[in-house]
Amino acid sequence: MARVNVIPYVHKLEGGVFVIVIVVAILGGLWFYLAVTRKRAAELADSWEGIVFDKPSVPPNDHSTYRYVTIAFDDGRREFVRVQREVWETLEVGDKVAKHAGALHPVKEVA
Repeated sequence: MARVNVIPYVHKLEGGVFVIVIVVAILGGLWFYLAVTRKRAAELADSWEGIVFDKPSVPPNDHSTYRYVTIAFDDGRREFVRVQREVWETLEVGDKVAKHAGALHPVKEVA
């Protein structure tokens, strides 16, 4: 009995499918890289000043690098902001905090 090839030329398409998968993976990786670097560039360019409005307590067994505080801005809005643990430990409600352009994290402003 003769063998019937139901889908002709499938063996020729296998290499093409491999190339398509590789191209899609490369384009996806490139898109992800560009998205992350643009977000980082926007974070670095951002600068602001505000006052610590709320400093939530943290469980004693939380060893994460970052903590969060609520910052009140001059325009009346409030924002939950991530700060480094060392900065968080020195902050009190009412302290002035600033994030300068080019810096990744806000710092406590000394009067």
